[in-house]
Amino acid sequence: MKTQSAQRLMFSNSPLNEVNLPLGQSVSSNRLVSRFRRFSFRSQVAAIALLLGTVPTLAVGAISYHLLDRSIRNSTETQQVTAKLASHSVQSYLNQRYSELQAIAALPILNDSRVWSSLSQEDRAVTFNRSTQPYKAYSNIVVFEPNGAVLLQTKPEFTRNPIKESYFQAALKADGVSLSDPIALEDQSVLYFTAPIKDANTGKTIAIVRATLPTENFVNLFPANYSIVDRANRFVVASDQTRSAISTFSDPNVLESQFWTNQQTQQRLFITQIPIKSIEQISDLDWRVVVSSMADEVSEPSRLWLLLLSSGIAIASGILAIVL
Repeated sequence: MKTQSAQRLMFSNSPLNEVNLPLGQSVSSNRLVSRFRRFSFRSQVAAIALLLGTVPTLAVGAISYHLLDRSIRNSTETQQVTAKLASHSVQSYLNQRYSELQAIAALPILNDSRVWSSLSQEDRAVTFNRSTQPYKAYSNIVVFEPNGAVLLQTKPEFTRNPIKESYFQAALKADGVSLSDPIALEDQSVLYFTAPIKDANTGKTIAIVRATLPTENFVNLFPANYSIVDRANRFVVASDQTRSAISTFSDPNVLESQFWTNQQTQQRLFITQIPIKSIEQISDLDWRVVVSSMADEVSEPSRLWLLLLSSGIAIASGILAIVL
């Protein structure tokens, strides 16, 4: 009895008092029951039906929101990890190309005037082709004089004098490897890696090496639907899905995920962008990766759980309705 008295003092104003009191003193509960019994049978059935219809609806709504929110968070985390992996793959690929250009520019046949002078033009071509054979990523490697005249190239084709091109002028002034903006040729899009060839004895720039990298090399670099965009919003590699989506991001320098709808096709996508970390040796890279997936794939798990939950609640409500 002391325990009951203490409970009354501590919770005298609490509705829970009536729950803690003995059965005979639960006045409010009895009033509710007695009021419900005063209703007609039809009113009682209507009240129960309303309860059975409202509670499951509220439950489904709350659980649906929770499941969808969790699904979006999981999808965001997964896609951002995918974007980071793609970004690292691109960065690693570019670092490899940088190392290759450095190695080509340092070939004795190119940077040592004594070796160069000791060989005939035919021997120079044979030696150059043999030395550059391991570098399969490039469609052509050309060595130019500072005035743009061709000295050597791995692929026998007509090559225009690039003296007026901005990438060539940048290469003449650079101390290391440079990377051009995407350049559209007749049948493909390419990037030009360039590097100055400096005389091993004087350190003076005596030639420029240019390696042509087809942008399609990036397509199969990573097993995901992704695009690469440069600082001017030009596509290095483009998925048809994301061509119009890049404008949805206000800041290209942050990791971000968004839903986006193509106004022409009404196709809804879930897209993530991530900037590619700068490469010290390649200045002004400023690229980013954009990864996309269908928006339905994001909400599909929660939709399935919601369908199963709704079915279960409907069955339970039907059984209760029959019993009552």
